[in-house]
Amino acid sequence: MAGGWKLAIDFGTSNTAAAHTSPRSGEVEPVALTHGGNLLPSAVYAEPSGAIAAGAAAANRAEGDASGFMPFPKRAIGSNTVRLRDREVAVVDLFAAVLHVAYRSACRKHGDIPPEKVVLTHPEAWDDSALLALKEASRRAGIDPDSLLFVSEPRAAATYYTTTSNLQPGERIGVFDFGGGTLDIAILEAVPGGDFRILAARGDNGIGGRNFDALIREWVFSQLDDSNPPLAEHLRSGASTSSLRALDISVRAAKEVLSEEASASISVSTSVGAETLLLTRAEFDGLIGAEIQRAVELTWQAMSDGGVAQNGLRALYLTGGSSQVPLIHSRLSEFAPVATLDDPKTVVAQGALLGALRVEQMQPPAQSEDYNFAQHGFAPAPALDGSGPAQGPQQNVAGPHQAASPQAGSGSKKKSGGLSGGKLAAVIGAAVVAVAVAVGGTYFLTSGGFGGAESFVTDPVGEGPDGITAALPEAMRNVTTCEAKEQTAPSGKTVPGAQCMADNEAGALGEKSSYSFPAYVDEVAAISLVDEQRADAANPESRIKVTEMTSDSGNVLGFIQEGQGFLSLLVVNTANHLILDSFFPGDVAAAETLWESSGFAAM
Repeated sequence: MAGGWKLAIDFGTSNTAAAHTSPRSGEVEPVALTHGGNLLPSAVYAEPSGAIAAGAAAANRAEGDASGFMPFPKRAIGSNTVRLRDREVAVVDLFAAVLHVAYRSACRKHGDIPPEKVVLTHPEAWDDSALLALKEASRRAGIDPDSLLFVSEPRAAATYYTTTSNLQPGERIGVFDFGGGTLDIAILEAVPGGDFRILAARGDNGIGGRNFDALIREWVFSQLDDSNPPLAEHLRSGASTSSLRALDISVRAAKEVLSEEASASISVSTSVGAETLLLTRAEFDGLIGAEIQRAVELTWQAMSDGGVAQNGLRALYLTGGSSQVPLIHSRLSEFAPVATLDDPKTVVAQGALLGALRVEQMQPPAQSEDYNFAQHGFAPAPALDGSGPAQGPQQNVAGPHQAASPQAGSGSKKKSGGLSGGKLAAVIGAAVVAVAVAVGGTYFLTSGGFGGAESFVTDPVGEGPDGITAALPEAMRNVTTCEAKEQTAPSGKTVPGAQCMADNEAGALGEKSSYSFPAYVDEVAAISLVDEQRADAANPESRIKVTEMTSDSGNVLGFIQEGQGFLSLLVVNTANHLILDSFFPGDVAAAETLWESSGFAAM
């Protein structure tokens, strides 16, 4: 990697950032991706012509026709296509549109000379198939695949934060990456040579700054219902797109002000009137308290997964724009020293490039062709069929000056059972365009039986993936493949299990195209999960509404879990103790359809 300039791109769920070796000093610096700053919104828009715009241009076009707009394309990883403007669009083309804008913006800073190396970041859980999709997207964006290196986001963030600290091998740190649409937490251990070993990872695709925006908007409507009902009604039903966008801008600005000040004003203006509201930090903390609690619980779970006790981290490093909220700092500091820097939004991109440069300096010149970047956390990109950057119409992206304001989205992990550590993040990374999220909370288990479940209608399930697949109802079994993967039960015990993908091409399971879910067999966990769901259902103060469904035989139970902005489905076979976890159907009707059409209801 000697000579030339280098680039790192952090393709995020809500925003994309980049870092380069400065043409003036050669130092690692963020790249200004828009006229207004270093962040490029990751939104995309499918044009009628077939071209794809990214960033502000995407949001601008969506004002007139939202049918082609997708605010969070990264959440589509695991799907080949998504439906925009009544046609199927390749997910890699959506990725390519965002990468193209970031890449071209950086190249212009260097006289349009392409970089010698490009480092792309990715979630810790992404597997080779996801990395291949990212590599193909970069090729279509005009990036030479042979120039690519990959590094996980938490490893890159840790590299950045520890460039100025003397971390000894064996010391442990945490990375709390809280962006606009997702939360990712990783626990890492320093190893000799300046690298890190990932001990555990947790995440939730449904917690982020966009959730805070939505909660503030709800507060605005509530205030206006009391002070100016005609204005509130107009906002709900008749306000122009420009008025609603202006409200969104005011809401986001107030959120950012509240990170520094005790109060912030929010302006509302439409053709029927105007109001200015004052939101205090105490009120804001009350609005986001439940979301922050979820984030705190996930952090504690990640520490527990990694074998780290309270105050056992050298530091918990906060990155991502949403990490600047004071309530987050105060809550997390209860069990780990919190560390932040001035520009948390570009930490991952800068850390990725700093790490790659560090590896370059360690690289023996005589072994440059065979040097193993992967052992230092920087893996060469998997091989593609074909080589070289894509040219011409194959890129199918709309110009280099396009950038947008994403809107709230969701998707993630339910509150109990299922996965832990990297296994949890694997489900999140494989989830397709999730439209629901779930709580990553702690749980309290009670004891007790199922109350007379009779013997199951098929043979007991085996521990391997074949046995798990065979135990599924026929409609689901016909479209599902399972691979062996150990799971962590609610007790903390590791048990044999599988990671399954139901590829619903024919619509056999309802409207959603596919489901990724963990499955395992554990008698104690099955009893505990059923007891837990029923306790939530019976508790009037529970944050979670639980609806129980029972199969024809009474042996199979389904639990629809609804909370503040999430919905998930848990299925437990009480006869053979098979647990299917973390379905995200989207809404109650879709969950009921999945329960029926999959065949669970008839078992």
